Amino acid sequence: MKAADILYAFFVTLRVDELSMLQLMALASPFGITETNVRSALSRMHSRNLIEVRKEGRAAFYRVGARGQRLGSNVGRHFHDPDWSSWDGSYWAAAFSLSDSRARYRLQKKLLAYRFRALYPGLWIRPFHPAENVPGVFSDALQAGGFDLFNGSFVGEISRERIAELYDLPATAAALQQALRAARRSSKAVSALSPEAAFTEWLTTGDALVKALFHDPLLPPALLPDTWPASELRQIFGRWNTLYSERSAPFVRQALNQ
Repeated sequence: MKAADILYAFFVTLRVDELSMLQLMALASPFGITETNVRSALSRMHSRNLIEVRKEGRAAFYRVGARGQRLGSNVGRHFHDPDWSSWDGSYWAAAFSLSDSRARYRLQKKLLAYRFRALYPGLWIRPFHPAENVPGVFSDALQAGGFDLFNGSFVGEISRERIAELYDLPATAAALQQALRAARRSSKAVSALSPEAAFTEWLTTGDALVKALFHDPLLPPALLPDTWPASELRQIFGRWNTLYSERSAPFVRQALNQ
């Protein structure tokens, strides 16, 4: 994990409103991050609107910024099984034509992050779920032009095999199974760890587990293989997270009392 990833994880894992520099340094100490690196990472995160800064005299206090909140909200969707019971078989379609290669890359990266996949070059699809607020997520692209969203159904049905190919479901299932094994091993080891060691394990292994969950495309069950490991990983991750939160608590309390 990079320094910025670790610092961001402090905010979202501990669910604190804000952290001072002293608290951040205390939390960062088990990871060997220097004060220079902490300040440099905070500066980059602030420039990208991942965090906000509040000044009180000479002291600075940091909290998650607007962009950081949006990213956290999107990742958070993967911690719960989505309700597709009312899905009518329709899809979002994103069509775009951008001559600027950098703008095109940024848009494609965002489409991937919000679980769209390329049906054809310049035409990406995603099963329609109103809770995902796709128009709001892509409002800037809609205003900029060269990008359109529409909602509709296929003439006939797109096959499960086509969806599996678009989303590379076999590879994703393998990654989820690997994460399941890692979570089980880590759960068994927690009782032997000190609070400080548990905290580092909580963030580092937690980062790997969250990334595995984030690769779950959150598709309707009708489009998934009959056995899909994401729900089981979400359940195990919840228990694992509680175990490490409790084991890390003495170290976290001491760090936050700075």
